[in-house]
Amino acid sequence: MKKAFVAFGVIALVFTSCKENKTEKTEVVVTQDTAKNVKNDTIAAETVIKKTTSIKSYGEINVQNRIFNDFARYIAGMPLEDGSSLAKVAQYESYKTFQTAFDSSWKKVDENRYSKMRAWADTELVELRAEPKNILYPFSGPDFVNVFTFFPNGKTYVLLALEPVGEYVDFTNQSEKEVDQYLASVDNALNDLFKKSYFITMHMIGDLHKAKGVYPLTSLFMARTGNKILNVQRVKFDSSGAVITDSLLSRKLSKKVNAIKIDFVNENDPDNVKTLFYIRGDMSDNGCKANKGVMKFLQTFDNSIGYFKSASYLCHMRDFDTIRNLMLDQCDYIVQDDTGIAYRFFKQSQWKLQLYGKYAKPVKDFSGVDQEDLRKAYKASKNVEPLPFSLGYHWGTQNQNLMKAVKIK
Repeated sequence: MKKAFVAFGVIALVFTSCKENKTEKTEVVVTQDTAKNVKNDTIAAETVIKKTTSIKSYGEINVQNRIFNDFARYIAGMPLEDGSSLAKVAQYESYKTFQTAFDSSWKKVDENRYSKMRAWADTELVELRAEPKNILYPFSGPDFVNVFTFFPNGKTYVLLALEPVGEYVDFTNQSEKEVDQYLASVDNALNDLFKKSYFITMHMIGDLHKAKGVYPLTSLFMARTGNKILNVQRVKFDSSGAVITDSLLSRKLSKKVNAIKIDFVNENDPDNVKTLFYIRGDMSDNGCKANKGVMKFLQTFDNSIGYFKSASYLCHMRDFDTIRNLMLDQCDYIVQDDTGIAYRFFKQSQWKLQLYGKYAKPVKDFSGVDQEDLRKAYKASKNVEPLPFSLGYHWGTQNQNLMKAVKIK
């Protein structure tokens, strides 16, 4: 059985307006210097308050940190922008071979899966995408591509998983052989996602070690989905949940830092800065209890969208009551397959449910999680809609399912 324990300890405290129709976001950032002034779980007066609603907010920072976007495009096998710091290593013959092969692989999976997901979401997720919302994705691994495909107009994406955060790889001081070996590890790490639509935890242990963690793959997905990375920061939090940030390239923060923050813009909405947090750690009940800052952070995301995919049925279990209840409380919408929150936890008086695809017995890797009540719901409903793409554990049989849950107000 795949085990995933998610979302330990590095937290970013993001304050959004109480009214969801306002797109302006104010972020509280405690820098390395001001962190010394934070006492008694309060944020010091020196805390830097900055607006991040527009790419114009970045100015010189966008130029200084362009290496992060250069890196993303390079490992994604995409044409480099003028003045790229990686122009020289892009001339390696092995890189050109990688670029051609990866571009072909991406176009194939986009045609067979992502294009169908986009078309489906354009009609079935209209209500959820009517205005930009925050999105919570527990047990995600590096999977930015699937959640962004469904929700391209999100504001803040919070991905939570067990896998290591990762690091930036400087190719400028590496040989062609070293670069070639790294790119091969990236290609190998994506095999399961491309073939089956999800990452396998046991495979990721080795694959992500060689690919240098979640961050490189997440940035690759950002580039391939039409996004430009503005900045990447290491994130650490104090007991109040306030953010302490430093550049990804810096080593000033403790090695125990377990989160990153990526600011980016999409080519279809270049004036609005989006943010992704990837948080590594334990989100079992014991993990949540030990890391109260994580819960404080997640509780700031009212009226959010929750997303689960290939989640190992963890939220079916008693050991994950805390994160399950939090998602049910904080989210106005949840999109998931049957591996997310068990059907029995959606009270009919509180949720309106729409079913898609086919319900099938869980694959043999999982036992004790068959949902007879969900099977009966599929049989009884006269409104089950088709699912025109494969996304989940039943990739071999195409007996996939999705559920859209909308909270009744």
